[in-house]
Amino acid sequence: MVLTGSEFDAGGLEHGYLRDHDGAIRLFEAPRAGTAAGQGTEAFSINTAGDVVGVYTDAKGVVHGFLRVP
Repeated sequence: MVLTGSEFDAGGLEHGYLRDHDGAIRLFEAPRAGTAAGQGTEAFSINTAGDVVGVYTDAKGVVHGFLRVP
């Protein structure tokens, strides 16, 4: 992986993404992330091992940190 970030879909749900060296983009969700508008997964940073850190908002609106390990 070379890049991580997040995007909002048309319904306002946030998704994390990974962009590979070849340009392919893969969306991902943190476990327990909510599925309504204003909820979801926000990826902040990725290291050379491919570990991603960020936050997610659960169905109750509570924000939590996460670490995604490949």
